[in-house]
Amino acid sequence: RIEGTTTWTGAARLAASTTTLGFNGGASLPGDVIFEGAATGVRAITMVTAGTLTIPAGVAVYTEPGFLGTGQLGGSQHWASAMNLVNEGTIVFQSTASRSLDFRATTVVNNATIGCTTSDLSFVTGFVNTGAMSSTSGKAVFGGAWDNSAGTVSLVDGDLTLGGTFTTAGVGTINRSGTTTVSLTGALEPVAHD
Repeated sequence: RIEGTTTWTGAARLAASTTTLGFNGGASLPGDVIFEGAATGVRAITMVTAGTLTIPAGVAVYTEPGFLGTGQLGGSQHWASAMNLVNEGTIVFQSTASRSLDFRATTVVNNATIGCTTSDLSFVTGFVNTGAMSSTSGKAVFGGAWDNSAGTVSLVDGDLTLGGTFTTAGVGTINRSGTTTVSLTGALEPVAHD
């Protein structure tokens, strides 16, 4: 449980299965967080009390080579309070073993960078993207209510599943290169006309 004016030098390393950092609402991540280790369980950042968790500019959440677990931002690993995640920093998930990063926050707002390489990104409850998202040789699954109208999604040799609910304008810019597949499994919301 991280609270008050806790800071760290370097990075917090989550190596063991079910290792979790819990924050109170209104907190900012005080430094980098690294998901690492060969244990296959979940490493998570969750909320002890409901509210917003901000990843500020200059702070990163990322994986080390050889990571074999699953990453989770928000949700019910140890603590189950609602998280409103605001990313102003960098979230990068890389694995050589097709692992996944699950966004289980109640809301996710990406104003900066989220990316994966040979891994999966899963947005369970939706998001708003005004920044850049990328997937290289991996999968991205958009669920819940989502909006990419002011952001960019880039795919290189990967798959994107447009699930959940969205509008035509909310699809925004999706750049594809290499062998990519975009699948529609969600509900395209109708737009009212005058």
